[in-house]
Amino acid sequence: MCALSGHLLVSTLVVLTVHAHLSSSKGHRPIRQHRSHRLHKNHHPDPDSEEMDLPRQEVLELLIVNSSYNSRISPNYEEDSATTVDVQIYILSIDSVNEQSMDYTMNMYLRQRWVDPRLAFMNYSSADMLELDIKLMSQVWVPDTFFRNEKKGEFHDVTVPNKLMHLYKNGTIYYSMRLSVTLSCHMRLQKYPLDRQECPVLIASYGYTTVNIIYRWIDHKPIDFHDNMQLSQYTLVGHELSDCTKVYKERTKLSEIHKQIAETYGEGALSRSRVYQWCTWFGEGRTSLGDEPKSGRPKTSTNEENTTRVDELIRCDRRMKIREIALKLEIPKSTVHEIVHDTLGYRKGSARWVPKMLTEDHKLQRVEISQCLLQSKCRGPQLK
Repeated sequence: MCALSGHLLVSTLVVLTVHAHLSSSKGHRPIRQHRSHRLHKNHHPDPDSEEMDLPRQEVLELLIVNSSYNSRISPNYEEDSATTVDVQIYILSIDSVNEQSMDYTMNMYLRQRWVDPRLAFMNYSSADMLELDIKLMSQVWVPDTFFRNEKKGEFHDVTVPNKLMHLYKNGTIYYSMRLSVTLSCHMRLQKYPLDRQECPVLIASYGYTTVNIIYRWIDHKPIDFHDNMQLSQYTLVGHELSDCTKVYKERTKLSEIHKQIAETYGEGALSRSRVYQWCTWFGEGRTSLGDEPKSGRPKTSTNEENTTRVDELIRCDRRMKIREIALKLEIPKSTVHEIVHDTLGYRKGSARWVPKMLTEDHKLQRVEISQCLLQSKCRGPQLK
């Protein structure tokens, strides 16, 4: 997998360096089962003919809507050449750097640029650039870029999805989106708070190899920052760029899997034995990360029916013991103990079960008794 990397450096007495990596995997070219040719209806102009000035709407319909353009196939898929994707990251803010969870959160614009010759319109219109809305964007091929060290992320869609796409005459596509991501960062805190950290941004193609996609940093300001950007506890020192390419085999060794997890998550990574265990489970056909159903008798004794029965027995005889209740109802003593103390909230007082808190019935009884006492006091002799 080919990767570009960059680092952001921040410091108070602490320095955080963020590495950015772009990547797409190397490998064999997949077998192609069909071909895509650019076909136009008879009334459409020939791209090699003299320049015409069609309305922009007709140009877009000609290129995308009413053509054989296939957004599922990369631009140079049939030409045995890779599509070069230029990448830029514009960081709006670094919202948090968490030493405990070893991650940091950024709000940024991810900008990508590539050439799709199938969408060139030099002979169709005098316009230099066409702007595409969200619906048309979904019909255009875009690289499957993802963040390899992402813990969580989200797109911004208030009031509409924050995406932008421009199409230029020669088929160049400029694609920008706003997103917030939380990325893992293995921090070495032995010298905290006088330490220096380097936190990566790892960007790669999820499904394509270098046969189809090659990433590279844009020439001018590949990593840029919002003016006067400040961090609460850190000082931004700088950034570094790199380009790393890795070759991934179809079947990765277990030790290699553990090594990659350790590099990404650091001290929070799973142990080697735990990684091997999970690999074994998945090799046997397991597909879920959740807990498997456990064997044994399900816990059914503590239910509403038994709670009601226990409460009735205690109300009839408040001196009854837990052992007697368990024998009478034929349920475990531990269940009776849980119902009496945790569910019903009784406690033992003077060898009698009494509620810890007054119920509504108890409150009404006390009000009635108090009213009776007040009335008898008014009718009877004055008490000193």
